[in-house]
Amino acid sequence: MAEIPCNIIKDLLPLYAEELTNEESTKLIKEHLSTCENCQKHLEALKSELDTDPSPSPQEADAIDFMKKSNKNRKHWIWFGVITALVLCVCLAFVRHLFVAHLVSAEQVTIHQLQVNEGKIHLDGSLRDSSQGVSSLHFTVSDGTLVIDMTSRLKNPFAKNSFSADYNTTEPIERILLDDMVLWENGVEIPFFVAKVFAAKHDYLGNMSENGKSIGALDMPRNLGPYKSALQTDQEPYGWTIYLEEDMSTRNRNSLEQMLHYYSAMLIATIQNLDSIHFVYPADGTTYEVVYTEADADLHYGSSVKEAAITATGLLHLMNEW
Repeated sequence: MAEIPCNIIKDLLPLYAEELTNEESTKLIKEHLSTCENCQKHLEALKSELDTDPSPSPQEADAIDFMKKSNKNRKHWIWFGVITALVLCVCLAFVRHLFVAHLVSAEQVTIHQLQVNEGKIHLDGSLRDSSQGVSSLHFTVSDGTLVIDMTSRLKNPFAKNSFSADYNTTEPIERILLDDMVLWENGVEIPFFVAKVFAAKHDYLGNMSENGKSIGALDMPRNLGPYKSALQTDQEPYGWTIYLEEDMSTRNRNSLEQMLHYYSAMLIATIQNLDSIHFVYPADGTTYEVVYTEADADLHYGSSVKEAAITATGLLHLMNEW
């Protein structure tokens, strides 16, 4: 910033001495005074005159009073503007939640009943957030798949928390989806836990974000605690090493390793290019390792686990049979 000339500062010093300058001007004057001895002396002289001057003339008093009132009114208007803006933001947020509908994900819904009978679909459920109400239900059929889209807003007499809907179609229905979750497939209702794992399926082990979704869908962190990962994706076969950080000394090792085999098989089944899982965990002062391959999973299941997970019903059978 260019230095302000002394003659401009001196013009402002009488107001500054009377504390009548605004915040920005005051800051600039103080910065100038910190390096300019000439203006410092000029200010001291002004203050000395103010101290010896018994009182301002009536005209000067009126001018000073006017400037003080103007300064005070300006501050009041600033505070009024700030408070008005805050009130408007709160009002807009309230209107948005009350009147604007939001798309609902499958994880926000509890399905109480789903019936499918010769093209007649009946659905009962509720939103898990008791403060929300369903504002709309929309059904779309394409290539044998019925997709249900739902929107919500704050619960009110026109948007209730629970819902009941019927839909009729002459097209053959092979599966029903809510958001990206399979609720029903080829005559079989898919439990929510299985639908989450199926929705987390992906093709590439190198996508760590998608890997995290798979682990979350299987509820592994809750059962095994925190972990760290290392991927081997330089060349086939591709592997994933999972380092468990929680000490497993209090666990039965056979039961723990059966659980690790189960998680390994489900990850191998639902990550297309994953060939093996390597678990490393501490217990009794020793580090243990469990390696499980696609061949191990196929042998245990009796057929290809990856092929089983192609459909939601196949994954359901795989998870039930393990």
